[in-house]
Amino acid sequence: MKRSLPILVGAVVVGLALLGAGREGVRGITHWDRLGPLPPGGPTPAFEVLTLDGGVIDQRALQGKVSVVTFWATWCGACVGELGDLEELQHEYDEQVQFLAVNNDGGGLSPRQAASRVQHFASKRGMTLPTALDDGSAARKFRVGPIPHTLLIGADGVVRYVHQGRVMSATLRDEIAALLEES
Repeated sequence: MKRSLPILVGAVVVGLALLGAGREGVRGITHWDRLGPLPPGGPTPAFEVLTLDGGVIDQRALQGKVSVVTFWATWCGACVGELGDLEELQHEYDEQVQFLAVNNDGGGLSPRQAASRVQHFASKRGMTLPTALDDGSAARKFRVGPIPHTLLIGADGVVRYVHQGRVMSATLRDEIAALLEES
């Protein structure tokens, strides 16, 4: 009896694990459309992020102009490269396109610590991109996976292009031009 008890406990634990995995599998199958990045063609999700200067930006701020939104982190080398390209594009398109760099350094940091880190990073690099801090809620709504994660949004508020990982400035230029022609 003493020997069969550990086997019985082990069998119950394995059975519960399989039951949980099966439930997650069914959830994945029935909600497959919510997996992966936010697909192009839908409206910009409702979100709210705090800017470094203490303001708030939400999805309504992205309507009326072509917008480029990128999710990034200070520790991400690919993000740093892409931010440089976005800086150039911001100056190139001046008032035609609005840019927003949403930082995701927050994991484990207080909002004040995250803001301090990002302000130091931006100051050190002379960054002029409008920058906001995300506590993770905007990233979840935009279904951000690998970063940088960059979205181009039409003036109508519809997500048109989504890029996971580094995107080249030539690609962004082509996509921005296409969106500007539409508006």
